Amino acid sequence: MKSLFERINALLESKSICGDKEYLENTEALLKEISLISEGHKTDNAICNSGNITKDIFNSANFGMAIVSKDSKILMLNKAFADLFKYSISELTGSELYKLFYNSVNISDCPACVSIREYTKAKVEFWDNNIHEFLEVSVDPVSGSETFEECSLVSVRNISERKLIEQELSLSEKRYKALFENRHTVMLLINPVNGEIVNANPAAEKFYGYPVNLLESMNISDLNILTTEEILAEMNRSRKKEKNRFIFRHKLSNGDIRMVEVFSGPVLHDGKELMFSIIHDITEKQKLYQELEDTNSELIKAKHIAERSNQLKSAFLANMSHEIRTPLNGILGFAELLSLENIDDLQRKKYAGIITESGKKLLDIINDILDLSKIEAGEINLNFEEFDVVQLFNDIYLFHLERQIPGLRFDFIKPSAERILIVSDKTRLFQIVNNLLSNAFKFTKKGLISLGYRLSGSELIVDVKDTGIGISNEFQSAVFDRFVQLENSDLGVKGTGLGLSIVKSLCKLLGGDIELYSETGKGSHFKVTIPVNNTLGNQEPSNSNSKPEKLKMGELKTLIGTVIIAEDEEINREFFYNALNKSDIRIFFAKNGVEVVELAHKYPDADLILMDIKMPILNGLEASKRILKDFPDMKIVAHSAYAREEDLARNIEAGCIDYMSKPFKVNVLIEMLGKYLKRKE
Repeated sequence: MKSLFERINALLESKSICGDKEYLENTEALLKEISLISEGHKTDNAICNSGNITKDIFNSANFGMAIVSKDSKILMLNKAFADLFKYSISELTGSELYKLFYNSVNISDCPACVSIREYTKAKVEFWDNNIHEFLEVSVDPVSGSETFEECSLVSVRNISERKLIEQELSLSEKRYKALFENRHTVMLLINPVNGEIVNANPAAEKFYGYPVNLLESMNISDLNILTTEEILAEMNRSRKKEKNRFIFRHKLSNGDIRMVEVFSGPVLHDGKELMFSIIHDITEKQKLYQELEDTNSELIKAKHIAERSNQLKSAFLANMSHEIRTPLNGILGFAELLSLENIDDLQRKKYAGIITESGKKLLDIINDILDLSKIEAGEINLNFEEFDVVQLFNDIYLFHLERQIPGLRFDFIKPSAERILIVSDKTRLFQIVNNLLSNAFKFTKKGLISLGYRLSGSELIVDVKDTGIGISNEFQSAVFDRFVQLENSDLGVKGTGLGLSIVKSLCKLLGGDIELYSETGKGSHFKVTIPVNNTLGNQEPSNSNSKPEKLKMGELKTLIGTVIIAEDEEINREFFYNALNKSDIRIFFAKNGVEVVELAHKYPDADLILMDIKMPILNGLEASKRILKDFPDMKIVAHSAYAREEDLARNIEAGCIDYMSKPFKVNVLIEMLGKYLKRKE
């Protein structure tokens, strides 16, 4: 049997591993035995007296211990008890216990004191206002002891740190619950071993369409379209903290598949490791990302196209400088030669012809640039009318026939009908065929060029063929691009690179298309198909407004009348003066809109006003309106470098009866005057 000392040592060693109740019961038994020793019921010369033994037991405990009488007086206490309340053992011996706890309140208000008085067990926790700490007080009656009859063993522990931890845990639990019950974010707790859903919040119910209790009986594989093995593998990666963000496809209760972004990580919950997953629906976001990616891809393509276009435009501008300077050199150079005194009439006529041809080339370049700008801006307005296509192609053939040279033949293949009336845009059709023939003559110096057209149902088919240099397969798709110029150093061919691009755009505007068949060194074949309304026969084109007979150059002297010419540019006034000074027409010049209005009032019987549209002070349109307000019968013909369809419409709206576009030739001016002036009898 163990000695009392051994039992005391064992008790002190066990206090860290046994429960409070067991420890107190063991202590109570020892106290009982100690009390018997102190009264002489048991003698043992090998042991010290009872007072020393009790003191050693109390002082060795790391929490407060005290023997308290039924009336709440402290009979015996250990050092830990005294230190807890910051007193000495002697100061507390004999004092009232409740005063330590409740600062002199009534004894009946102390739950521990009530238990001591009633000789019952108790365990209470409270905040001690004296020492400002949380205390845990256990009361255990001491039985079988004559020394401590009707006393209680009171143990006191400072549990402030534990309370703080409990409060933090409680707060953390509340925060977790508040977070998990969030109604806007889908959250799931998942068992990582088998994928079972342990807990789901109301937001999950709303998103998936299943009640929370049903979700908590499901497996994550019921929602995720991946296989169970794939899902567990991904969760294992999250458990190892290799990855915490995933993109999955989840199936809803109605069968819809949604793209979700999942943030997942391990958490301890009720002592078990679970996967806490926050789930966001990113279906619409993914669609937006895809759209952005597509847009970005398109922007990259557009960037490459723009860069290519800029390169082409740079090359175009460099080429354009050459193309413009060439005819300008012809105009300025031979104009200077015309001023020499030692040239004869034959040379003067030759120089004038070169100047005229150079002017035509320059005008063609400008027209190409203007057409391109109108096509890019979507400002080309078509004028569909009924006209004789036979006459149109005859004019085109004769226009290019003079370009035929030795070694190069120009053939014309046409239908047998003398008249074919179609409805289309005559001007644009002429421009298409003219550009194709110009291109053929440019790249063909010998062999054959042929022009042909035919009607097939409601379509007009035009063929332009040549035996020129041809176009390689890899280059054929690019010849219709803007600013692309096919060059041949042997032929010395240059150009703006706009002709075929304009042709293709005009074909589309007319509802048609153009095809290219070509082989390097063997020539090219351009086939144009345009939808038309047509009628075969010998009937004349239906045009109720018959045009007056055109005046020839030598017939200018047959015209008489008064003409007011509004023109702010001195060089243009000089042109009018020199063109008309040998005629019998009276001419009055106005340099701005105000002057032309004044001249109209001064000569109200004037036969015609040639009105420049762009003038200082008052523009031609406003001037026309003011004149026609006072003289409604006045005839006004507009002339301007503005030649777009909408410009013509504004002129008509202002009351002008006709229009001449700059630059115009002398014969055009004479034809216009012949329409509105009187002739000598």
